[in-house]
Amino acid sequence: MLSKRNCFIISFMFMIFLNSVNAQGLIIDHTAVQKFDQIPAYWLEKAKGLTIHYGHTSHGSQIIAGLNYLENYIDSKKYSVAIGERNSQRNPNLPSQENPPALRMWEEGLWPYTDASRNRLGYWDGESAQAGTKNVLKSGLFNVSGWCWCGQVSESDWSYIQEYLDVLTMYEQEFPNVTFFYMTGHSVAPGPPTHQQKAYERLLRNNNGIRDYCRDNNKILFDFADIESWDLDGNFHPEEDGSGVWCDEWCRNHPEDCQNIPVRSEAGGGSSCTTCAHSHGLNCVIKAKAFWYMMARIAGWDGQVNTPVELEGFEGSFIKDGVRLTWTTASEHNNYGFEIWRSQNYLSNFKKIAFIKGHGTIVNKNQYQFIDRDLDEGTYYYQLKQLDNDGSFQFIGKIEVVVNIPKKILLKQNYPNPFNPISNISFNLPKNHQVELTIFDLTGKVVDKLVNGFQNAGYYNIAWDGSDYPTGIYFYELRVDNFKQTKKMILMK
Repeated sequence: MLSKRNCFIISFMFMIFLNSVNAQGLIIDHTAVQKFDQIPAYWLEKAKGLTIHYGHTSHGSQIIAGLNYLENYIDSKKYSVAIGERNSQRNPNLPSQENPPALRMWEEGLWPYTDASRNRLGYWDGESAQAGTKNVLKSGLFNVSGWCWCGQVSESDWSYIQEYLDVLTMYEQEFPNVTFFYMTGHSVAPGPPTHQQKAYERLLRNNNGIRDYCRDNNKILFDFADIESWDLDGNFHPEEDGSGVWCDEWCRNHPEDCQNIPVRSEAGGGSSCTTCAHSHGLNCVIKAKAFWYMMARIAGWDGQVNTPVELEGFEGSFIKDGVRLTWTTASEHNNYGFEIWRSQNYLSNFKKIAFIKGHGTIVNKNQYQFIDRDLDEGTYYYQLKQLDNDGSFQFIGKIEVVVNIPKKILLKQNYPNPFNPISNISFNLPKNHQVELTIFDLTGKVVDKLVNGFQNAGYYNIAWDGSDYPTGIYFYELRVDNFKQTKKMILMK
């Protein structure tokens, strides 16, 4: 469970992004699937900072199955997800922060009604459902929330749909720091018979009403029906039901797109769902792609692919010389360079400590490195300030590195021992010192000097190659001021 500090951090980081998206409105339709591969890696990582409350029916589990597929078969790091399982008490089960990070959500598997026998509580339909949703959101764990229809949109008149819109508006007013997304209902094929034709007409009328409402009131809409009605070549299939009939032909012609996709089932699964409820597996996959696109947009991406810098990774590690920072860009546009900012407070007191020149405009992958030296023991936070040639800038990435200085001087036994021909010699240094690490033979003759100079505090591992020396017993000695320690090792060829 998130601490109050982490909840505050997430709220602070995303409040501006979420409000800006809401101010413009956002329709997630089939074009989001076509743009999936264009989502910058940086904004995929930003999306993983969101916490999502997702209530759904069996049809809504299609998104869960698709998300699991993208993680398991496309890229486990890039599209990693962490989904908390539903529970009868409706206590939020939000997974803890992952390393590497993952898109974190809690799926409830909710129906729009209360069903005591199955311990399922609705998201919006009825006072009990609304009270339950409010209690979940009052936990402060979530900054995104939404719910998916089953067949209700094709079975109901407009007054029922209007009630749904009114309740979500009420939620938005009561929880201004939570971004809510709306949904259309899944497709229904036209008749005959007459009752199916009427359901088809109700679906079109109600879905169009939801679309108009979201456009007119600057809402975020996940257009469930539109996404499943277009194939990947941009051909519209308006008179098919939600089973994804077009997917069969697509997979026959493009088998490379359909390997290991979820198999059809007639029930919605839980957080580890790998079957596609009521539909073709490809339908689950394209909905998951649209969902990732929506989360990237909610996280702050403007939908444009000419991002100044597409950050692929930013890491830090404690080494003998200090903290080594490395970051990789997948592409750069008009990039002047990076300022490196450091703090010992996650939220404030960041100060510029260095500048690294960028590559301007380039489509190739580039890796950067900087070593922050002479640090005391403690926890340090780093972030990058990326500057364009025109003077604009953005802060990207934020990482934590723990500097743990050794408590005492220590010379460790070499490994392996006996060895042929290379062995590793490790020692710890609690303070900056003049250091000598020397190799002697049995007669006391110096055969090699591995270290002879001033060294910073830290952990050291030195490899000695005995290829040029005969089999025998050797000694290695560490001298640090008045400290001296010697150990024996055996070179055996």
